[in-house]
Amino acid sequence: MEVKIGNYNICHCGDYTNRKDTDPIWVQAINVQAMADAIKKLDFDVIGLNEVYFKSVNEEGVEQAKKLAKLAGYDYYASAEGASDGRTTIGNAILSKYPIINVEIIAVPTIPESERVEEGWYEDRVLLVADIEINGKVNKVIVSHFGCIKKERELIVDKISKILDKDEVLVVMGDFNALPHAQELQPLYDKMISSADQKNNKEFTFASYNPHMCIDYIFVKKGVEIKDYVVHKEKASDHYPISAVLDI
Repeated sequence: MEVKIGNYNICHCGDYTNRKDTDPIWVQAINVQAMADAIKKLDFDVIGLNEVYFKSVNEEGVEQAKKLAKLAGYDYYASAEGASDGRTTIGNAILSKYPIINVEIIAVPTIPESERVEEGWYEDRVLLVADIEINGKVNKVIVSHFGCIKKERELIVDKISKILDKDEVLVVMGDFNALPHAQELQPLYDKMISSADQKNNKEFTFASYNPHMCIDYIFVKKGVEIKDYVVHKEKASDHYPISAVLDI
């Protein structure tokens, strides 16, 4: 059975469709309907989402996972809140055409200020672990958005690696904020298969308005056939969505 798995950093539904090169990067208007239309058009069976707003001063930024599931036509969704500054709360989500029968949310706190040795953006992260029933079989899917700091990425990869050691996981996907084969991603390369590598696809996933790096990934359980892998040139967000068709 073929299943189309996708991942998309939706940048809280900031609408980059008509962004001009002279526009500031972070001030795109929130447009949930435009993002839902983009997701619906690409027709994923299961899609992981990063940078999803749950709480915001803007109504368009409230409970975006729930809104996107309804607008894009998905019967099932799961979500995990991550970082919050008191005004906005952001995290990850999964939209699925198949039943989500169990969800586990694993917090990955950022590094304490006293232990920080690298300059940059520090933020609490979260793993969204979902059991999805497809064709009578339960498949475990992990979605996350890794930190901008290498040490943060090492911490979250270590948590994922421990899950992989004890559980059978179909897919690990997300915006990992690291280039292909970065040292901190090596445990994932060792234990799973990169969809992009398997299909020899070296296309960039960021930024949609100036593609220059690949930081979004779909890792697949060894032994599962990857029929296709695509970087979709959809400009609804600052990232391109990616997809892998798996024969499960």
